[in-house]
Amino acid sequence: MLRIKLGLILAMLLTGCASTGSSETERSICRELARDLPTYSRKDTQQTLEAGARFLDVFNAVCEGQLMR
Repeated sequence: MLRIKLGLILAMLLTGCASTGSSETERSICRELARDLPTYSRKDTQQTLEAGARFLDVFNAVCEGQLMR
């Protein structure tokens, strides 16, 4: 599931879909993605920590400046 979401985010970056941050669609996408932001546990493996970090990097690039209401 995380790979699918990362793929969608990367597609938005490549097409410039979220570059302005002004449309309701873009804000809606960022609100939905914010619901899936990773949480961490002492039991996380290195692989899950790296996947979470990649998700955060892409999320921050796509949703920079978006208000999460």
